[in-house]
Amino acid sequence: EYNKELVAAAVQEGIDLLGGIETFVAKNEKILLKPNLLKKAEPNQAVTTHPAVFAAVANLLKSGGYENLFYGDSPGPGVSMAKVAQAAGIEQAAAECGVAESDFSSGKRVDYPQGRTANSFIICKGALEADAIINLCKMKTHGLERITGAVKNTFGCVAGINKGAGHAKYPDPDSFGKMLADLNNLIKPRLHIMDAIVAMEGNGPGSGDPVQM
Repeated sequence: EYNKELVAAAVQEGIDLLGGIETFVAKNEKILLKPNLLKKAEPNQAVTTHPAVFAAVANLLKSGGYENLFYGDSPGPGVSMAKVAQAAGIEQAAAECGVAESDFSSGKRVDYPQGRTANSFIICKGALEADAIINLCKMKTHGLERITGAVKNTFGCVAGINKGAGHAKYPDPDSFGKMLADLNNLIKPRLHIMDAIVAMEGNGPGSGDPVQM
């Protein structure tokens, strides 16, 4: 359940089993927490990363002496990240934990010649400025890829309208999945933590039904 203490204990145990948070990030790095902020929805709708999971990770980092923390995601075109974060409870959780909002409203072209399917991306400024990305994904079904989780959530590092262009350029599950693999190899998230307490099934990633996992 989304009890703050229970979620914090579970996140702490999981990271301890992996060797501790210092295994993944250094205290002098600028660390981006990348939740799923697909669209404006309340936490109980299972569309976005739950604020209890976000807060557990942020507080774990803060208590470990990590101060340079930011968060961000790129929702759909024309959608304000701030409004989505506010509805999702992420904005309040970030404020309480001392995590600043990062710039996901603008992007820059990054060439990736070694990509097997995609050789360039328009990456959000906030993702480019980060030294390390901790991916706080949400477990959901997905109309194109069947499942959206850790790998798919990194697509939110692509800026605004370019996400729609990506769907047009890679319209089938196979090509889109290969593009996502290239994107993950480019941005190299350090750690994936999935919110899978309540997931989404049915018409995901934005209109399905919450289901207790």
